[in-house]
Amino acid sequence: MDNFHLTIFNRWGEKVLETKDQNEVWYPWKDQKTDLPEGVYFWILSFVKQTDEDMDGILEEQEINRNGYLTFIK
Repeated sequence: MDNFHLTIFNRWGEKVLETKDQNEVWYPWKDQKTDLPEGVYFWILSFVKQTDEDMDGILEEQEINRNGYLTFIK
């Protein structure tokens, strides 16, 4: 994957996480500055993935955009 970008927002639309590192692990209850309350959070994920080669042998790229909700319970 290339151009990975993940953003998580709280219910007021405030950004609580933004990362471009697909290997980053997020523990919202361990970090003092992100000790988040229980609740529903909105996430947006985008990345580019390489698909199969086309007829000319060139790798194609496809941009993927997804979003959804997560419920955080301590």
